[in-house]
Amino acid sequence: MKESLIDAVAVLPPTPKRSFSPWRIERRPDPERISLYRISAVLLGLAVSLVVAPFFTSTPPAEFYGAIWSGTFGSPLGMSNVLTIATPLILAGLAASIPYRLGLWNVGIDGQMLMGAWTATAVAFAMPQAPGFLMIPTMMIAGMIGGALWIIIPTFARLVLGVSEVITTFLLNFVAVGWVAYWCTGPWYPKSSAGGVRAEPIPIQGEIGKMDIQGIVVTWGILISIALPFVFWAAFRFTRWGYEVTMIGDNHRAGRYGGMNVRRLLVTSMLMGGLLAGFGGTIYMMGTSGQLSTSLTNNTGFNGLVIAVLAGSNELAVLALAFIYSLLLAGGGSLGIVGVDSDLVFAIIGITLIFGSFGEAYARLRLVRTKSAGARSDSKVKEAPWTINSSH
Repeated sequence: MKESLIDAVAVLPPTPKRSFSPWRIERRPDPERISLYRISAVLLGLAVSLVVAPFFTSTPPAEFYGAIWSGTFGSPLGMSNVLTIATPLILAGLAASIPYRLGLWNVGIDGQMLMGAWTATAVAFAMPQAPGFLMIPTMMIAGMIGGALWIIIPTFARLVLGVSEVITTFLLNFVAVGWVAYWCTGPWYPKSSAGGVRAEPIPIQGEIGKMDIQGIVVTWGILISIALPFVFWAAFRFTRWGYEVTMIGDNHRAGRYGGMNVRRLLVTSMLMGGLLAGFGGTIYMMGTSGQLSTSLTNNTGFNGLVIAVLAGSNELAVLALAFIYSLLLAGGGSLGIVGVDSDLVFAIIGITLIFGSFGEAYARLRLVRTKSAGARSDSKVKEAPWTINSSH
């Protein structure tokens, strides 16, 4: 029998794969303050774009910034313009935000605003002699019903036929424009038209009054627009309906297992979005233009959708971002007066929104530094080899 003695045999561990990147991206375990990150990122993007923008225009920097200041905070007229733009924009943001909580995209806000304004106009023309205390609330209710009815078809097409609401709500925008154009050039065509596709002005008692705060003139509708985000913020946190919508928005399957009626909540959320959009169109018409027209919305619906996505379905963030967006639009209009190209204004808005998307990514993801695997293995080898002592 042959015996062999192995006093010491050095055994090295297997060489691991080297990691050439010392960084990795991982999800935050419990992302908090997402809306704060988004708003902060939007403000940072606004600051960066405003610093860089004067280098791409022949307008002197002093005149550039002076126009922005006078068109926003620097004058009562500027602040009036900001608040006037914000009034329907806040409601449009809410109209997109509530369905977005359930993963639904309401792309037809402009059409719903038009149909809400059309329904309110029809009511006003049907009761021209009614007093203001009766006509105004009736028009508001009619506008909300009109917006909600206009979103019924996309809602049931999604639930029954599985048709994407993105397509149906978007295409119905063009149908709404055509419908309003027919009435504005036909039955409601004004006797003395100064151009444009617009209807006869609504009766004077159907217009919302305005308030004058040290020269800042704005309709009473701004108070409603500011109050509603707080109402929905409280509803989503302190009511059963809000809890169920939030629960299903996070996980549809968990909601079904919990006994929640998912279909009913989807319908109510979509109808609520249409209702708010119709109300926004009605408020804007009754307080600003005083008459129905195809250009009433001016892409307010699409801007509201952008705000809702950046806000992440946080109603208070919708309010804050709507005011920031209104500042951008009002300041951009003032830049056009001093000769700044409109493309540069769109670039400023685009850069600001891109920074907002970066803020969302930062709130959900984080960059983590990792130690090189190769360096770890080398240090282990240098410390001491493994030894096996055996005898037979």
